[in-house]
Amino acid sequence: MALMTQGRVCRLTRGRDAGKTCIVLSEAEENKVKVVGPQIKPRQVNLLHLEPTPDIVDAGEKTTQEKATQLIEDL
Repeated sequence: MALMTQGRVCRLTRGRDAGKTCIVLSEAEENKVKVVGPQIKPRQVNLLHLEPTPDIVDAGEKTTQEKATQLIEDL
């Protein structure tokens, strides 16, 4: 079972967005995943910069920033 699956809620640990919550939108490719969050626009992030949480939400690859904000608030 892969840890960084589609819909996994994570916290960024490095960079200007460190400490912010995001949702993984795609499976890992070459050590990177696509993420989006309340204060994070959709972008590629290195797996080493993510800390997974136990939460998983129903999010697809086309999830928008507004939808991600709603999903995280509902947790």
